[in-house]
Amino acid sequence: MEEKKRFMVDFGKVAVSVTVSIFLLVILIVMIIENQMTSAVIFLLISIIYLREALKNAPFVSFDEDGVSKRLFGRCLMHMNWSEINEVGVIGTKVFNHNKPEKTGRMYLYFSKDLISEENRFEFMLKWPPKNIIYSLYQEEQVESLRSVWDGKIETYNVGDLRL
Repeated sequence: MEEKKRFMVDFGKVAVSVTVSIFLLVILIVMIIENQMTSAVIFLLISIIYLREALKNAPFVSFDEDGVSKRLFGRCLMHMNWSEINEVGVIGTKVFNHNKPEKTGRMYLYFSKDLISEENRFEFMLKWPPKNIIYSLYQEEQVESLRSVWDGKIETYNVGDLRL
């Protein structure tokens, strides 16, 4: 059995979100020391928004011969068996690219139980990220690892000149 590969959903977003959150918490402490409670509450609320974004992007996606899992702190948030997955794809998030196909935005690898028609891909991206799929930031190493357990087609949408 091949070693299970794990990939964080989006490390860049986690790093930025945690950094901003820590900065906001430092400001929160200063506001409390200065007895500015209204400002402290505002900074706390904004910090919570960034922490939530960090938690949304911190899970690890892994796949093996059984299927795909999304885990956070060792707890399984979602699992799909290969038999349940009807579509695997790479999708670029910048759908308004002004007819410049090389402008893809962030690209994500996704696993879906539903087939997504060509007509619905644009709408799919406008509602990104859907709740019923497993996804992570596209990495070439990830696709290479995926090939060892998935022999189906990998769909693409708005990926520029990327060939899989």
